[in-house]
Amino acid sequence: MRLELQLRKSPFWIRLLVEELEGEARDESEVLQYVRRERLINEPVTYVDIGARGGLSSSFGAVRELLHVVLFEPDPNEFTKLRAASASENGTTVLPYAIGSIDGEAMLHLTRKRACSSILEPNGFMSGLFGASVNGAGREYGDTSRFDVEDRVEVECATLTTALKNVVEEVDILKIDTQGLELEILKCIGNYRPFLINVECSTTDLYKGQGTVFEVGSLLRGFGYFPATLMDRHLVPSRGGKWRNSIPLHGDCMFVPDGSTLGRQIITRDPEKWLVSLGIHGLLGLALWQKAEFSISLK
Repeated sequence: MRLELQLRKSPFWIRLLVEELEGEARDESEVLQYVRRERLINEPVTYVDIGARGGLSSSFGAVRELLHVVLFEPDPNEFTKLRAASASENGTTVLPYAIGSIDGEAMLHLTRKRACSSILEPNGFMSGLFGASVNGAGREYGDTSRFDVEDRVEVECATLTTALKNVVEEVDILKIDTQGLELEILKCIGNYRPFLINVECSTTDLYKGQGTVFEVGSLLRGFGYFPATLMDRHLVPSRGGKWRNSIPLHGDCMFVPDGSTLGRQIITRDPEKWLVSLGIHGLLGLALWQKAEFSISLK
């Protein structure tokens, strides 16, 4: 622990260490005491990952058998890696589409830091602020060259509804990591109403023409969601690198059903899968509170 603290001197890196330790201490299998495991093995929770570079997180551990995973990755090289890595896994589907607001062809901008690749053109008018981030002074985050386009490749684009036709009927968990295209994807979500939407957002333009977290939040509020977590990472110092005075710029947000009529309709579609969806993302306490508050019954 002392060595870790010595290596991670900035408040940001210390915060990440705390998050990692909390993640290691969290036991996602706790949710199994509230649901019928055998039923969910036969009728698994559908986890759709749009922009699946790197594959599914290993943190799901004991509950992985309860998931049917669908991975979307348009980068041809990364798609090949994911398909090879998933060949021996049951319950995993890998598809090569870029998900967006159209059905057709799209241009994928492949950046020096491949994780920054996007259908949108990189280097929005505030990407320099990301490059100045305290997150990685002297590391990859402190350099805007990560957005430099090294190649462009034409890929097949589809809306979520089109891409999932004949693949799954419902989406229970939706993860979106598409470097600025999140709003366009969610506008075309059709009738899908996941129990949890984990979407990477920005508070300003890092890519040209992207929607911000404010527009994403407004759209999802109209669908019956509220943010259970808001971007904890990629903080930019406003003065002296102080943690509390940092600027939230970019990171993951988790949206879950609220207490409105629309929100409750999402939950009651399948309360067991709703509880699992929140529970495996560290939100079991919230789910149990909503269960009691809204009189949600589990079989």
